[in-house]
Amino acid sequence: MDAPGAGALRMTGSMQNLQSAFGLAVLLAIAWSVSENRFAVSWRRAGASLALTVVLALVLLKIPPVKAAVAAANGAV
Repeated sequence: MDAPGAGALRMTGSMQNLQSAFGLAVLLAIAWSVSENRFAVSWRRAGASLALTVVLALVLLKIPPVKAAVAAANGAV
């Protein structure tokens, strides 16, 4: 049984992906806007870090043995 009002919050997978991408863009924009030297930002390094984060997420969520290990660690907490 779902919580009251939970039906209004359901999104499709593509909407969740869009919301996540928008959130990432907003966080990057906030970090850039409060930076002391906005032109010193290494966009190549930022992109590489983002790509590494995506690869790590895919490894943790899509490779069955790793996913099982993460689930086991979650159950132990």
